[in-house]
Amino acid sequence: MTYAVIENCINCKFQDWVDVCPVGCFYEGDSFLVIHPDECIDCGVCEPECPADAIRPDTEPGLDAWLAINTKYAELWLNITEIGTVPSNADDWNWKPGKAVLLAEGDSPLEPHAQKPVYPAGAPLEDGGTGIYEVDGARVPFPKTCEGAQTVALTPRESRDGSGYEIDGLRIDTRDDEFSRVPGGSERKDRHMTHIDAAPQQFPDSQTVLSVRHWDDRLFSFRVTRPRNLRFRSGEFVMIGLPETSGKPILRAYSIASPFWDEELEFYSIKVQDGPLTSRLQRIAPGDRVIVKTRSTGTLVLDALLPGKRLWMISTGTGVAPFASLMREPETYSKFDRVILTQTCRQRSELAYGEDLAEGLPGDPLVGDEVAGRFVRYATTTRERSQRMGRITTLIETGELFCDLGVSGFDPAVDRMMICGSMGLNLDMKKILDDRGFFEGANSRPGQYVVERAFVD
Repeated sequence: MTYAVIENCINCKFQDWVDVCPVGCFYEGDSFLVIHPDECIDCGVCEPECPADAIRPDTEPGLDAWLAINTKYAELWLNITEIGTVPSNADDWNWKPGKAVLLAEGDSPLEPHAQKPVYPAGAPLEDGGTGIYEVDGARVPFPKTCEGAQTVALTPRESRDGSGYEIDGLRIDTRDDEFSRVPGGSERKDRHMTHIDAAPQQFPDSQTVLSVRHWDDRLFSFRVTRPRNLRFRSGEFVMIGLPETSGKPILRAYSIASPFWDEELEFYSIKVQDGPLTSRLQRIAPGDRVIVKTRSTGTLVLDALLPGKRLWMISTGTGVAPFASLMREPETYSKFDRVILTQTCRQRSELAYGEDLAEGLPGDPLVGDEVAGRFVRYATTTRERSQRMGRITTLIETGELFCDLGVSGFDPAVDRMMICGSMGLNLDMKKILDDRGFFEGANSRPGQYVVERAFVD
């Protein structure tokens, strides 16, 4: 699944969501913005941030035309990763009908750039295995095939903002760790692409695995060193992956399970035997290297919720990971009188990670004195028999959850909700809360509940 920008963005171009996209998959034209479908990781963080409600998942009916538009213009327009200028009359255009006719074929960014992928004329299809070429002093990972590529002659051009290179529109951004400046790069002006013989591939984002714990045959957690420049809010996620000897590493969104103050990073993962990433990630050991990108984002943050009395953290499976961070966050207990974590899994062994966290809370150096009588963990299974059984949504609808905890039902004036789990749980919980008068929040617009949409393979 991917997301697409639809008609209401035309002539509005609100960009509240640019800062929260972890992969920078938005592209800008004169009057419209689009999402690159091949770069979108389906995290869904951008959707609730858009004031124009102009971002939709491609699973919604009737979006084929807009998905095609996004696909087309993402290959033509300029990539944006920072909030730019919003038209002064954006509010006047918001929700105006019939704007699709204004999306002209010639819509283009302020400065033209070439279609991508862009390869130099006459470039070889393969480079002998190193996966690296040098383009006027910049190291560039080179694909194995030129299928569908546009070939152009490369002519040096100064970068517009000093952060990278632009060569006939082929942008090489030195802020993106997939590219790096080569000291003493080629000065030859008659040949702008030269091969780097046997250059070792570097992964500046990689961190060292410190420990790994396998909770059962389906779940494991691991801790890695923390990048010095990583700043995050408890509940956010980052992109992680494994180094590749050739080609681009596979990255996936993972919630950070450790709180913001921890000097190490913890992650909690499912094992998918044929998963592109987890099939390999489950075999890591102390001393191995894991790529950890330093751009964090997410909707399961305290800033996205309005003040309340009671915080519910509703999880299934590995959805407990962001709550592992939040339950050890001092601000959680300064903002809420009571914190309730619900954890639902199929088997009892899948509850072990959450149980271990809850048992360790009283000894936590920062929140240990705050949790007594205020933190509650409510665990259920759906297949293997246990003390409590049933889907959390069923237990909410029947009222059994509230009876077990000795609390009243959900109240928009009192309760604030965070939801992280399967797509089914997220949709069911959204309906339950919407029917009870709750409204969804976002980083730019705090509300009474938030939902995380990022998933691992």
